[in-house]
Amino acid sequence: LNPVLLQYSHWVLSEALFVLLVLVALWAFEREDDDWRWVGLAIAAAGLAYLTRTAGLALLLALLVSLGWKRQWKRLSVAGLVTVAVMGAWSRWVATAVASGAQGYGVDFLRVNPYAADQGLIGPGELLGRVLVNAWMYAATVLPETLSGGVPGTASAVSAFAWISAMVVLATALLGWWRGIRHARVLELFALFYTGMILVWPPLWTDARLLLPLLPVLLLLSVDGITGAFVLANRKPQAWVIPLFAASLMLVSLPGNAQWASATGACREDYRRGDELACYNPLWRSFVVSAQWVRDQTPGDAVVVSRKPRMFFYFARRQTAPFPLQGDDGEKLAAFESAGADYVVISATTPGTDVFLVPLILRNPDRFRPLFDTGADPFTAHVLRVVGEN
Repeated sequence: LNPVLLQYSHWVLSEALFVLLVLVALWAFEREDDDWRWVGLAIAAAGLAYLTRTAGLALLLALLVSLGWKRQWKRLSVAGLVTVAVMGAWSRWVATAVASGAQGYGVDFLRVNPYAADQGLIGPGELLGRVLVNAWMYAATVLPETLSGGVPGTASAVSAFAWISAMVVLATALLGWWRGIRHARVLELFALFYTGMILVWPPLWTDARLLLPLLPVLLLLSVDGITGAFVLANRKPQAWVIPLFAASLMLVSLPGNAQWASATGACREDYRRGDELACYNPLWRSFVVSAQWVRDQTPGDAVVVSRKPRMFFYFARRQTAPFPLQGDDGEKLAAFESAGADYVVISATTPGTDVFLVPLILRNPDRFRPLFDTGADPFTAHVLRVVGEN
């Protein structure tokens, strides 16, 4: 019923699948006892979660730490082998997809601005400041908006209700986490590792997309915390407390659900009519169209420079390279030559294109020849030929 999940699930994005795989892994691991089948399901779901989004590493790490803490060495060995296998498979795929300059998100954790590499890396003090800023943003803004669907300002009462509900969820979830972490359960460990990861990411990326996989975990911990609060008060939890809590959260989500109920079905109807890209949002639709053009109109050994090299390779089946974010024009053009770039794609899929790539092309028109564009829309993508020096 969460409106943010509804919002993201009607586009072709990874959020819904990632949330599902995380919950399957957590559920299976809670049931494992002495049955290897549940352990196998948990490990498999965690591996698939990692292959869906790199953030799944937090789930794999939680499994490994939990198994090690409980000294379940055979299961730890199997989980370790699966972890090595999926990480190796992903690294191999990236090496196939990207001609040069292949990087994950790891280095971006420590950059002042992930889209401006020339601004350098942050220090320990700046990292602490980033964690505190992100923590405040998630608690005071992102969590209320995630519970309500991003429309807490629809009415002042709804906004206040969403904020109060978020504070209750957060406080009780912290209590539940504190009571459970001593048992090294995967649930609490995943909450710890995933929260730590999103708190050190640059604030530019702080939004509901990153919080959504943690939301069901927060709610489960919140229920534990509510029960724990009664225990601490030496009172027996009343049967009506948890249903009332759940009903309150459902009430908070009503405005967002009303907003997204009509939107989620429209693209699927267009898809059934034959538009295979109907459920891509307009920005990514133009990106995919440009990649399909490259796939159909360029030689199989062509190398394409793209701001999203791995995604572009998936749709275009052409080896790719990221465009450089540092250096003067000569150094950037030399990087094109070093990668063996034949084509370059201009797309609005990520910040930085209009700052780093477009000015380079405008200042060096003799080095680029336009070949294709996706039409006159706000997110037009362009494919250009890279021309060597005369």
